[in-house]
Amino acid sequence: MRNSIFTIPRFVCALAVLGALMVTGCGPSEVQQKLDFAQQTVKESLEAWKGGGSPEDLKSSDSPVEFYDDDWLAGAKLIDFEIGKVFLEPSDQTARCSVILTVQRRKKKASVKVGCTYQVVAEPAVVVARDPMS
Repeated sequence: MRNSIFTIPRFVCALAVLGALMVTGCGPSEVQQKLDFAQQTVKESLEAWKGGGSPEDLKSSDSPVEFYDDDWLAGAKLIDFEIGKVFLEPSDQTARCSVILTVQRRKKKASVKVGCTYQVVAEPAVVVARDPMS
């Protein structure tokens, strides 16, 4: 009988903790939301490039994105891409996505794999820019 007396308060305590977590929000952190947004924005932008779109198409979409990549601007065709690590730059907290691009540059038949990093800024406008140092 003694176990049942202590079981009810533990159960009530567990429910209270669960309720508190729900009220305070136990969802993704602000940092994780920033990383998820960066990854999704880069993915959607690269899918547009792969599908034959242009950076101007992204600017005029329902969710405008300014996308800067020298290969895309030079007319290279994106064959494929693989998003790797998504992280915040410690110095300025800018979201960055490392990506391996498979591109076919103009006037060349062979495709090449290129490792690069995109910086993603969400405010005041969404801007994705390829890091020139990558």
